[in-house]
Amino acid sequence: MIRMKTDTNILHCESPEAALGCLCNGFVEAAAGELRFDRVEANDIPPACRGLLVHDGHMTEALESFYGGPMDLRVIRERLLGDDYRREIVLALKGGGQIVEYGVVRMDLACTSEEVRGEIVARERPLGEILIRHDVLRRIQPQWYLRFAADSKLLKDRFGGHLERQAFGRIGVIHCNGQPAIELLEIVIGKGAGGAGADANRQAAH
Repeated sequence: MIRMKTDTNILHCESPEAALGCLCNGFVEAAAGELRFDRVEANDIPPACRGLLVHDGHMTEALESFYGGPMDLRVIRERLLGDDYRREIVLALKGGGQIVEYGVVRMDLACTSEEVRGEIVARERPLGEILIRHDVLRRIQPQWYLRFAADSKLLKDRFGGHLERQAFGRIGVIHCNGQPAIELLEIVIGKGAGGAGADANRQAAH
């Protein structure tokens, strides 16, 4: 179960449950609270999803390489309070294609230039693409890898019903210009994701 907390930085959290509580608190906790997951090591992730998650690069780049084309951003909900910007999103294959990633993001826009800030809140292009194009000095720091149960109503809804087996994800932080500016949950299914089968599916924690 996710315990909602008000910590300002998930780098101070001692567990993925606490980190998700911080990330979702006051924003999407009602939906995220039903997620069932357990923590896994990188080697426990099926190859299709491992290549998308186990790296220190942007998810946008990994997805475009994996699927062979650009991504479209769809913002489900957002909240902007001063420099604190949160949004729940999915990324899909460009042109109305398959949804390939679900994410929850919290950003400190004070760490970005006005031009970058404007492009982010315009909601037209994925975050990773914007940071790369503007050559923002950045470092991606994955904190935890997670396995999500296949019967999650939230994930089935977000992936458009395309969740036959487990999904896998990571919680991490993006440092921009030396500051921990962006905290995020990224969940993918990948081609052939969940190849560990039904036995592994039953292991997802409540």
